[in-house]
Amino acid sequence: MKKYFFVFLATMIIILGGCKQKGGNMDPDAPQKEVMNDVKAKTYIVQFKTEVRYKDLENVSTSTQWIDMVNDRMAIETESESNLMGKSMKSHDLTIIVNDEAWLINLEQKTGYKAGKSSILNENQSEIIRAEDDATFRQKIEESGGKIVGEEAVLGKNCLVIELPDPSGKSAMKTRLWYYNGVPLKMKNDFYDMEAVDIQENVKIPEDIFKVPAGIKMQDFPG
Repeated sequence: MKKYFFVFLATMIIILGGCKQKGGNMDPDAPQKEVMNDVKAKTYIVQFKTEVRYKDLENVSTSTQWIDMVNDRMAIETESESNLMGKSMKSHDLTIIVNDEAWLINLEQKTGYKAGKSSILNENQSEIIRAEDDATFRQKIEESGGKIVGEEAVLGKNCLVIELPDPSGKSAMKTRLWYYNGVPLKMKNDFYDMEAVDIQENVKIPEDIFKVPAGIKMQDFPG
């Protein structure tokens, strides 16, 4: 469950990019090929707190996301504590996505997997990636079965609120995401609650953030 939502979130950040600004708000009807020229912020550092409660699982995590929209890359470092049927667990993970490649790293065990980005996406997400540059944010959302439901501020940033169906099609559950210039600052459904607690824009991100740390034993992603 944790992996499913993490991959979903990371994918949406990369493929949807930003929304063209219109009068200080985000314009969901701007062609995506115009987006990057209009978004003022090109880099972000966002810190999140996430809570997951699903059946016998409780998970609380904090994460930092480094997002470089110009070079199509991001990194997410997550520390989490879980309780599953009375058993406590901790984890410390790092995911790096650069263009079409991804590295999924367990920092405690110093092991990781290298994968093509497409190999960790479901069919619906792959369809969004193949959308033409002329497609708008609204078109991409609606093609995936979702809709834009309004606007709301998170951390003082005006966000588009979108609602998406379960991508597996196996439940009626809806997920809402709050997007600021293409970066989701909040995500919520029946058992998953993620919200940004800090955001920095147009900051210099060290190159080492997007490189696999020394001492990590990597192998190819299964399948």
